[in-house]
Amino acid sequence: MDEHCATAISALRLLARRYARADTLRAQDQAVARKELRDMVETVTDLVFAGFYTRDGTRLSASATAAGRTSKP
Repeated sequence: MDEHCATAISALRLLARRYARADTLRAQDQAVARKELRDMVETVTDLVFAGFYTRDGTRLSASATAAGRTSKP
């Protein structure tokens, strides 16, 4: 695995461990989690998109770089 990919995977694992129970976060914690997710996507150049999902697949938060954003029709 090359160095860039390893950095992206490490960053995702860090957030996954920190917010393993994202579906139970209080509102103020969710704001912090969203900011950290946004910052991570902006900082780790190999990430284009990342999101938090509940166990049932409901998206709680997502962030995308300009390259990963798509326009709506």
